[in-house]
Amino acid sequence: MKIVIPSYRRPDNVLALNDVSPELQKKYYVLVVRENEHYHYKENYPHPEYWLIPNDTDGIRETRQHINERMSGKIMVIDDDTAFRRTFPKPCLSCKEKGKPQVNWARYTKENTSDVLEEMIEYLEPLMDEYYFGTVRSLSIQARIFEKVTPYSLNKPCFRAVFFNLDHFDSEKYNYMDGPEMLEDIYISVKYFHDGHDIPSVGKFGVEGLAKVGSQKGGCSNPNRSKLHNQSCMELEELYPQYITAIKSETLSRAEHLDNNMLSVRCKFKRQRTMKLF
Repeated sequence: MKIVIPSYRRPDNVLALNDVSPELQKKYYVLVVRENEHYHYKENYPHPEYWLIPNDTDGIRETRQHINERMSGKIMVIDDDTAFRRTFPKPCLSCKEKGKPQVNWARYTKENTSDVLEEMIEYLEPLMDEYYFGTVRSLSIQARIFEKVTPYSLNKPCFRAVFFNLDHFDSEKYNYMDGPEMLEDIYISVKYFHDGHDIPSVGKFGVEGLAKVGSQKGGCSNPNRSKLHNQSCMELEELYPQYITAIKSETLSRAEHLDNNMLSVRCKFKRQRTMKLF
């Protein structure tokens, strides 16, 4: 299995590699960059493998489609500002005092990615023999109730860290270029689910965002980011109104560097969700 990081205009700021040892970078990591940026990335990050894409590659959709069409085997594609963590349950001690049902909140260790990576890969690789597409849950955005995310549940939208078994996943049918300019992984997960496939959402491990949305230079940040993001939300709602509702995002709208009218999508899969126990 390979950990694939598409990156653009951040040759000295790939946060996802900050806590990964050189040995693990050499063994597992692939940086996907444009040809004219290769030298600058390689100068700062000499250890990962590199895959080069054309300089005129247009945006994250085309980048992601290049990856799925050209690579093979088992891969996980992550944002260039994420780290892997191990989760554990922490009881809600105040629930009993308040007469509420006991809840185990999902918390995560502060270990480095290097401490978690190989155990996570060992867990994921057999799972990918059964499920050809899935996600590792975001610890900062998605569900924090331990019973709902550990070790994995089925049929929730995917983003930030998604995995593919490209020897079986149909990259032509589930083509990023057919969807909106942003929210590309949510688009693929909804389309894949709609066609009758189950999607595992792994919570035994999780990904932590190391930067606020839109706060870094480079990448897909541009003056039209808010507009493109909102257009993508509305396009997803038009494509799949039975699953997607575009709503005002209280989280994103509170960010000073973003438009205060930012939207997000509420995604509800209609097929019954199930949870896989240890």
